[in-house]
Amino acid sequence: MKSLPYVIRLLSTIFLLAVFNISSSAAQGGNTSEPSKTGTILGLSESLKLAQKNSITLATEEKKLLAAKLNMKNVDLDLLPDLQVGAGYKYQENNEDSLGDINPFISLSQVVFNSSQSYSKKLEGMSRLINSRIRLQLKQNELFSKVINAYFSLIHAQNQARLNEHLVKQSRVDLKKAQLRAQDGLISKMAFLQNQSLLEMAQIERQSAQSRVELKAMELAALLNHDVADTGTIRAEDSLSPVFYSIDFERCKTFAERHNPILRLNNELLGKVPEFRKLIPRISWPSVSLSAYVGSGSTQWDSDQSYGVSVIATKTLYDFGKTDRKKEMLSLDLDSMENSIGDMRNKTITQIRRLHKEFTDAASIVRKLDKLSGPAAKISRAMQRNYDLGVISYEKLLKAQKQEIERKNNYLAAVNRYLGVEMLLKLNCGITDIEQLLEQDPNWMSNQTMGKGSEKNGNSTEEPK
Repeated sequence: MKSLPYVIRLLSTIFLLAVFNISSSAAQGGNTSEPSKTGTILGLSESLKLAQKNSITLATEEKKLLAAKLNMKNVDLDLLPDLQVGAGYKYQENNEDSLGDINPFISLSQVVFNSSQSYSKKLEGMSRLINSRIRLQLKQNELFSKVINAYFSLIHAQNQARLNEHLVKQSRVDLKKAQLRAQDGLISKMAFLQNQSLLEMAQIERQSAQSRVELKAMELAALLNHDVADTGTIRAEDSLSPVFYSIDFERCKTFAERHNPILRLNNELLGKVPEFRKLIPRISWPSVSLSAYVGSGSTQWDSDQSYGVSVIATKTLYDFGKTDRKKEMLSLDLDSMENSIGDMRNKTITQIRRLHKEFTDAASIVRKLDKLSGPAAKISRAMQRNYDLGVISYEKLLKAQKQEIERKNNYLAAVNRYLGVEMLLKLNCGITDIEQLLEQDPNWMSNQTMGKGSEKNGNSTEEPK
């Protein structure tokens, strides 16, 4: 019967601790996800839109694209005639009664054939326009990739901080139990002080986790150029449950060939190369120009003439090899263009292959970690019961709790990685619409329409009108 008072005291202690835990939870609002619910909450869709809207790099590339479109329009307009209006002034010294004559004129000139000039301008204008579109798409893909990675890094930091916060709260309760046991002489005071130091270490880890959240929030805010008084207060929305599915790489590759704006623009540019190669021999052909004139003020015509028409044909007989070297340079430019297009295509396909493998591996890792998190939680609960009964030390309990948290954290990190890689794979395959990019649809390749979202990003292959 000697143990009866101890049993009664132990039951009373458990009851008081339960009351203490309930009141503590009520004071905290019952919210175990507090670190993710403070500050400015931003969804991933909103983050991508903010980054796209506020990006100085994208704004610069869009201006370069506009300049390339205007340049290409001028190249097309070079085929039209030039209309000039002017006036000539003529004064004759022997005519003392006159202050001179002002003679207006109108001239119309048209280059009928000049293969050397038109060839160079058209090749330069077309390659400049397509390369500007490619650069804009590359910069947008790069920005979206950085935002997606930064966003899920913030979610990972928030999850870690939340789990550490839960551990500290539970450790305080367990330390209170250890204090009562020390008062009853069931454990030594040294063991209690050791338990107290373990709690302090857990609090330091919690503070470190909170600092990582603020750091990741600042990194995300820097990508968004977001106007927030304290960028460290930005928080990400919690991830949804993932939808697992598998996809064939060859199907991804075929889809990218049809929908990826970079591959489509490269294919368009590559299709123009044979056409330009056929024009290289024409550089040495004669040039022909036509001009017409009305009026008597132009210095190009006899002042007594009131109108005239002129056709001029020129052919260079000898220019010290400049024309031949120009032909060779243009041929080398086309070779370089073909090599660059092939290199960019290989890099894009390689990137898709890498992301496809990461996507497949990430799904497998999530499933494996999900299986491991269950036993870890059971072990932690068993250790908690043993600690409440005084069978094990607080140090062993804390070790089991940390192992459970580590498994949960690894699982959540793997889920975030799976979701992030899926978005990056869709982005590199050619999904440019933000809402479609974020939607977890196993049939996203079947539901995608050709080129949706690419036109608004300046990636339409149509020529400017």
